Amino acid sequence: MILVELAHFPSHIESATNCETTLRVEVFRFSESQHVTLRMTGEVPVRYAYDTAEDLVHKLKKGLRLILGTDPVFLKENISQYSETQRAMHSLRLQGTTRFRIELFESVTRTGKGASFGPGIGAGLYKGSNNLYIFSRIHASMQLPGASHNLIERPIAVGLDAGFNWEFNQLKPVTGYIGAGVGLLFLRLRGEVKQQEETVNSVLAQGFFRIGVRMFRLTNFDMDIFTSAYLPFYPASDVDATMLGNSGRTYTPHVQMGLGVGF
Repeated sequence: MILVELAHFPSHIESATNCETTLRVEVFRFSESQHVTLRMTGEVPVRYAYDTAEDLVHKLKKGLRLILGTDPVFLKENISQYSETQRAMHSLRLQGTTRFRIELFESVTRTGKGASFGPGIGAGLYKGSNNLYIFSRIHASMQLPGASHNLIERPIAVGLDAGFNWEFNQLKPVTGYIGAGVGLLFLRLRGEVKQQEETVNSVLAQGFFRIGVRMFRLTNFDMDIFTSAYLPFYPASDVDATMLGNSGRTYTPHVQMGLGVGF
């Protein structure tokens, strides 16, 4: 009877050798009632009470649908059982391609006393499949001498990011995308107060959002135009820095706009 019911589940084939998992069915009497237990190797069993032979067949069908449908071996090989997120990660792991990217960008940083502009460069490692790409990226920007007349300048900023991009169309050579992630930023602020130079060094945790357009994506070379907005989780601070005002701190969100190539 077990083999007859098992034949209705093509995902699992009965075999005497080289088994990946084992189905164990037990029928027993306990406290004046009859019970059937079904268990896959290493998994939590299911148990039903039954009265008649017809009821036993019904409980066997119900139990087999439950334990075979959630069997890890079945889920591992049959991605139709996965959620959308699980399918994306499965495709990324087995079919993902890796690309190295170089980016040139212009950075605009709020210093609390105006905006600071400076060119920058970034490099990252991207791995993706279909619509999803995950990446890690390092970037640095520097304010050029004489580029700002603000009280506070930003001589240098160096960051490390990790995040993902989701592309809207996986079949076209040109597609838009959105992304998000988190990162760390080393930021140096410099200012002059009463003819004395002050410097504030901060390490900031931050989140970011990214939008862009990726081109030539079906070849071994691609290019994208992007904008990334960074929001620190807390302000740069130094209670002894007069240039930061009475509070001794200032929020420093910044934006990057640039062009990247991948290969």
